[in-house]
Amino acid sequence: MTNMYIGKKKERFIDKIRWKTVVDCLSMIIGIATIVSAIYIFLFVEERLKWLPLMFLGAALVNLIEGLKKFYYCKRLSGVLFMLAAVIIVAFAVISYMVLWKPV
Repeated sequence: MTNMYIGKKKERFIDKIRWKTVVDCLSMIIGIATIVSAIYIFLFVEERLKWLPLMFLGAALVNLIEGLKKFYYCKRLSGVLFMLAAVIIVAFAVISYMVLWKPV
């Protein structure tokens, strides 16, 4: 009986590690894509400035994922701060969209 319990506990532990790895990899990929897009935008600002809201949304998505991860691990204050940062960055994205994409 004890071996069966240890086996089930080990399976849950492995599933948690896989879930954490997937979330960390997703966050890392989105973060790297956001940094690359920022470099791409700021190298040729005049031509690609209209893509700035997408860069802000990528940064907000990274903060949102990190905030949810903090909530999952019961770190509520840092989770709230990450969520607040995500909301502020989304506000920047909306404002930059309204300024840059307004009809002429």
